[in-house]
Amino acid sequence: MGAIKLKRSTSASQPFYFTVVAGNGQTLVTSETYTSKQGAVNGMESLYNAMQGTVQYDDLT
Repeated sequence: MGAIKLKRSTSASQPFYFTVVAGNGQTLVTSETYTSKQGAVNGMESLYNAMQGTVQYDDLT
């Protein structure tokens, strides 16, 4: 199962971002950076809510 993970960057001015990771460990999405932890959490929640019931993918292998 995949996950949305909150992370810290090395940037002092925008230290927070998040990634979407597939069940196999592959990073699918990396967000922009945020100035506050709450901003990153809001972005995570927005993405999660937008994805509900609409997730699809094309297997190009």
